[in-house]
Amino acid sequence: MDTKRKDILNRPESTDDCISRLVKHADRAGRLALKSLFWMTLFLLAFQLLLRIGALRPFISPVYRMEGIPVDAYHVKDWKEKTKPSFLHHSS
Repeated sequence: MDTKRKDILNRPESTDDCISRLVKHADRAGRLALKSLFWMTLFLLAFQLLLRIGALRPFISPVYRMEGIPVDAYHVKDWKEKTKPSFLHHSS
């Protein structure tokens, strides 16, 4: 280990150095958060605009492809039988 590195490790840091490093890292993290928020918003708007094009909608949205297909679930009998749904039943 060279002497310069050893001197850096043994030297006590001042509070100003710690605060300036903290501010620098917080600034870098804030810029990264703003960039990611910008890109996520941009992608959201792009996909919403693409969904407005009727020819592209079946390729983007799997829900649109299922339009008109009835859902056949075996747990959906509660409203027909006028009973409480199974998640509301309490075992006592």
